[in-house]
Amino acid sequence: GKSNLGKKLAQFLGDERFVVEWGDEPQYPWLFRSVEEEKKLFWFRSDAHYPLIFTPLHEDIHTCWDQPVLTNPGRTSIWFFDRYWFPTGVAWLVKRVGGRLYEAVVPPPDEEVPMREKFFATMLGVYAEKAVEIWERLKAKALKNLEYLDSIDYDKLTLPELCLVLQDALDIYEEHFKMHWYVNTAYYGVLTTFQSKWREILKEEVDKIIYGDLSISLKDLNWDRLKGMYELKEMIKNSPALNKLFRSPIPASEILKKLEETDEGKEFLKRLREFLKVYGWTSPYVHQLNVESWYEKPEDCLEQLRFYLITDFNYDKAWEEAKKKRDAAIEAFKKKIEEKGVTGKEKEELLMWLDRVLRLAPINPDHHFLFDQGTQTRVGFIVRQIGKRLAEMGVLEDPNDVWYLRYNELRMLCVDPKAFDAKKIAKERREKIEEEYRKTPYLFWFGTATEWAIKKEIWATAYWGWSEERLKRAEELREIIEGKRPPPKIIKGIPTGTPVAEGPAKIVISPKDFAKVEYGDIVVAIMTSPAWGAILPRIKGLVTDSGSPIAHPAIISRAWGIACVVGAEIATQVIKDGMRIRVNGMDGTVEILD
Repeated sequence: GKSNLGKKLAQFLGDERFVVEWGDEPQYPWLFRSVEEEKKLFWFRSDAHYPLIFTPLHEDIHTCWDQPVLTNPGRTSIWFFDRYWFPTGVAWLVKRVGGRLYEAVVPPPDEEVPMREKFFATMLGVYAEKAVEIWERLKAKALKNLEYLDSIDYDKLTLPELCLVLQDALDIYEEHFKMHWYVNTAYYGVLTTFQSKWREILKEEVDKIIYGDLSISLKDLNWDRLKGMYELKEMIKNSPALNKLFRSPIPASEILKKLEETDEGKEFLKRLREFLKVYGWTSPYVHQLNVESWYEKPEDCLEQLRFYLITDFNYDKAWEEAKKKRDAAIEAFKKKIEEKGVTGKEKEELLMWLDRVLRLAPINPDHHFLFDQGTQTRVGFIVRQIGKRLAEMGVLEDPNDVWYLRYNELRMLCVDPKAFDAKKIAKERREKIEEEYRKTPYLFWFGTATEWAIKKEIWATAYWGWSEERLKRAEELREIIEGKRPPPKIIKGIPTGTPVAEGPAKIVISPKDFAKVEYGDIVVAIMTSPAWGAILPRIKGLVTDSGSPIAHPAIISRAWGIACVVGAEIATQVIKDGMRIRVNGMDGTVEILD
């Protein structure tokens, strides 16, 4: 179909530093007749989910978007837009530039938009009515699927058997992300209906504080994981030897080794491994399938435990505070009903939707635990089991090189390990993509910014916060990144309520860069994760391109007393290793001193 994209606000199709490989033929030939059509899309970066390298295999097996290879298993993007007849999109596309992920949404035909809007609004109400039933049914299926994947002894499988399990896992992956969209839509329907009833019956705008606190969950799988972490933290706290070990300024990998040296340490590791069998299916970047889970890399869990120890996290206190906030919100909402004099059927209707909001509060944490965390980390784990086997056979140099193969190439190796020189191909691709990742500026967008993309398309506007003002700001930053404007001496970010510190900067793009961080340095990164706890005892300050006052870097900096500024946008691309900088966590500025 065609779409009225409106006025062209800006266009950037790449240059000599930011090379976009458009090709002679469209990447999505079943959607577009020419490359020129793909250039009309607004391709924006996805740093919140995918700040690291987006590998070829991940691109092939991913299920959230439509894929560039027709034989790939991923199809839930088309499923999502078609099932809900979404009014602001028909497909969600991806493109790798500089080793990183960018995404774009394809607009629907103009003539369909009015009916799509009507259909979506109508069906949203139906999903809201059935939301509790939908969630209970899907949660049971998801738990059974994950139980199957956890029951397998992967070390005993042959290579073709591992391939079979991977295909099972990909089917589950696709099914679970359909559930993900299904559950999100049902929950969104409940929240939307509740807000509309609030406005309609109480005749006032929704109180955002009360509304937010009503959505607090008090019983879900993430609370269960948190309780388990608290119990492990208490075990450390109550042991003088373990307490001293976890408070020492050494990497978590060293703590892991030292735990093996004593009976008390071994007993703690036994408890930890039992915990990780159930709750270890998360990772520092859960959407990046090529990043190991806590189950595979307990060091990340140890870093989180060290954080809880230093801050003396109290599970019971946290739960009681959450309960207090939710109960106060319930009372405040009921008080509004009484003050407005609402009675009869209208009162019953408000209380019915309140009950649904409360009953469905666990949906958000539970579906993240099962789908975003649990499913994706297990798929990554299974791929790594194949990579490990191929490395043992000498087919690959490193188990993680498996991520630089295409899906069909991996299938070929599973039945014929000598089908082609996988070691050579994977190594060349890895080196090429890693070099692109380091050398290519991390720009905010490319393609064409149209009025439709910046004002109407819901993912770019509502979810990623794009607007004409942000577009103008992004253009100014691109000129700075590309050297067309002088870099600012002071970079403005978001304050975190932390101190001020000066020191030499070290750019840390991934954990591979940890080795260059020395005592007294200020780390400059795109974003941090629990894995970064290994370098916290060494640093005086932290600056991140992304984030908010409640994001991971801000929280850990307050706990460790580290000067921190988040949301600095271009810090990693303007600041260089060795530059002396001043980080002011109180006013959100980063000053380049020399």
